[in-house]
Amino acid sequence: MAMKASFRNTLLSCGVAIAMTVGVSPSQSADVGPTSSVYSWNGLYIGGHAGWGEARWRISGTAGSGIFDQGGVFSTSLKDDDFFGGGTIGFNWQFDDLTPLGPLVIGVESDIGYMGIDESYTLNGDADVASQEYGFYATVTGRLGIAFDRFLPYVKGGLAIADIDLFAADSDGGAVDPTDATSSDETRSGYVIGGGLEYAVMDGWSLKAEYLYMDFASERSGNTDGDVWIHDNDVHTVKVGLNVQLGTLFGGM
Repeated sequence: MAMKASFRNTLLSCGVAIAMTVGVSPSQSADVGPTSSVYSWNGLYIGGHAGWGEARWRISGTAGSGIFDQGGVFSTSLKDDDFFGGGTIGFNWQFDDLTPLGPLVIGVESDIGYMGIDESYTLNGDADVASQEYGFYATVTGRLGIAFDRFLPYVKGGLAIADIDLFAADSDGGAVDPTDATSSDETRSGYVIGGGLEYAVMDGWSLKAEYLYMDFASERSGNTDGDVWIHDNDVHTVKVGLNVQLGTLFGGM
């Protein structure tokens, strides 16, 4: 728990640092060093990110003897949170004269990484057990923003993929009942929506803070009692990241 709190505090500190950087006025920025008069977001970029995610799992079912041997309609909700991190690749197109507010930036972006969410639960006293574990994840999204020189607020949405391993069972006397146990280990797909703020701290280099919601819809599984288990899974994430345009790394690309 101390590590989780420390990581959350680190994220908060990074977010505050980005906000303070964004809050620097143009005249103050000029004092720091030379900058271009109009920043360009055009081009291919790569980056890395890290953050915190909360995975929510709703288990429900009505068939057979009832999930967890509860009988009839039964449902329960579980959640866990932990770190995640990975890499980013994307491309931006900037259109300078399409909005009165500033240049329109349209992009495509993909993230791939690992979620450290892994938790076991006891339910209904100690009568039932469940566990959820996330592994790799990936997103492929479109991005839309309006650039205020080096400041780019944006929204994004698209496809999310994640490896999700679930297990749930009735536990009689501390032992799992094999006739009332179910599991699902699948690469699940769904949608992702969210948005963020990105700020170019120097030419070609930018910091971002971002929120995403991933919904992996429903997955069904069964057991030998004839029950149908329904698993609804979604994830909320917040992260910070650093991007660099490839033209900056390799010169004139």
